[in-house]
Amino acid sequence: MLLDLTANNKGGHFDYFSKWSKSLEANIIDSKKLLLKNFFKILETDRLIIPSANIFDRHFLVYFIIVTLRYFLGKNQNFFIIHSIRRLKLFSFISPRKSAKYFSFSSRITDEISKYGFDSNKVLFPNVKEFDIESKILNLQFDEYLVIWGRSAREINSAQIDFLSKSQFNFIIINSNLKNEGHDNIAFINTQDIKEQKFILQNSLACIIILSKNSQEYFKKSYAASGILITNVYLNIFSYVVGNIPSHENEYKDFCLFLPESVTIQEIDQKILETNIPKRFNTKFNLIEEFL
Repeated sequence: MLLDLTANNKGGHFDYFSKWSKSLEANIIDSKKLLLKNFFKILETDRLIIPSANIFDRHFLVYFIIVTLRYFLGKNQNFFIIHSIRRLKLFSFISPRKSAKYFSFSSRITDEISKYGFDSNKVLFPNVKEFDIESKILNLQFDEYLVIWGRSAREINSAQIDFLSKSQFNFIIINSNLKNEGHDNIAFINTQDIKEQKFILQNSLACIIILSKNSQEYFKKSYAASGILITNVYLNIFSYVVGNIPSHENEYKDFCLFLPESVTIQEIDQKILETNIPKRFNTKFNLIEEFL
């Protein structure tokens, strides 16, 4: 059985992740109404998968109570996929260590959970599988460019566009709310076609991830993983990250470079010129399906 009270959220990574998670189990509980109706069945089922857990938000309190009850009923096949950790120490005081197995998408979250004695493993962010398709060839404005996409593209502002316009490099920005303001080295492309997105990504020199104040605060407080960074690594795309993502700061060192928020565009250009980007990333990813 699968329990996910956020399965019907829309937008961002939710759409594909929900579709993927629902493929793990045939019996799905995705609303409070279904939870109440099937409460005792949830307690009795042999296996329970909770694919969207954030320690310790309001939904997690419900999950925690259910899993703890199952544990004391002798039902130990409980699996959490943890997306963020805010009150892990508090959780460690009240949760039985053997009540569940935990999975996450970054080494930092995995290590933090393991530190408190829980069974924790890092697995591949499943959304990357959305790109396991043939790309669609596009006629692009530039032959050589860096790409900005995902959260960075959605949150980019006019000041950051002006900042990038002073670079010696070209940039293609995917699915931004902004429009081209006459900068010769910046192009905006809006497409929901994953085949087209993949072509733009894989033909780029690298990706630049510019974290907004809100994003930096989010990653700092929650230790959440970055789906964009993980996808870049999966697709063999080097990343320059302006800002910090604590969950990945000691991870992917050969495949990304973290730059301070105060970096100048000249310093970014110099880093790009100096970087010896590997043609093929030597990575190994574990799939959660291998553990279930």
